[in-house]
Amino acid sequence: MFPPCEPKAIPPKYTKLEVRLWSRIEVNESSSCWEWQGPVNRKGYGSINGHYPRREFVHRLSWMWSKGEIPTDLCVLHKCDNPRCVNPEHLFLGSLIDNALDRDRKGRCQHGETHYISKLTENQVREIRRLRGLGILYSTLVRKFKVSMSTIEDILMGRTWKHVS
Repeated sequence: MFPPCEPKAIPPKYTKLEVRLWSRIEVNESSSCWEWQGPVNRKGYGSINGHYPRREFVHRLSWMWSKGEIPTDLCVLHKCDNPRCVNPEHLFLGSLIDNALDRDRKGRCQHGETHYISKLTENQVREIRRLRGLGILYSTLVRKFKVSMSTIEDILMGRTWKHVS
């Protein structure tokens, strides 16, 4: 295993990429996370220039160097839910479905008003349900709220906006 350490302490057997990665790690004593101190993407995941022209996610490199290859159909997930963490003991492999379930379990998914394509507010969803309860037609709701018939159906059937009571 490659512990995070000062660049001068990294043995010469490591590649230049490994030296660059491990020299930019700080250990968070309270969480035992090995936190990447370099550039991160908008979701907070660390990346480094790898084999040109590709950028590599540092948590994936850490997994490969410590545990081996990553099968093409699997993702590297974080037990600690810290996207900057590269501690191999905090990482595990999972499918895309595992990744989505992990995200949802940890409350990191966007839903409702916070979702980037949301056209409705929670108050509007409550109003749609209230009006339909009064017998207002679907087509009237579609025109009033400027959304599709399927959006209205999904709301009223409980397929979307489940968190709104």
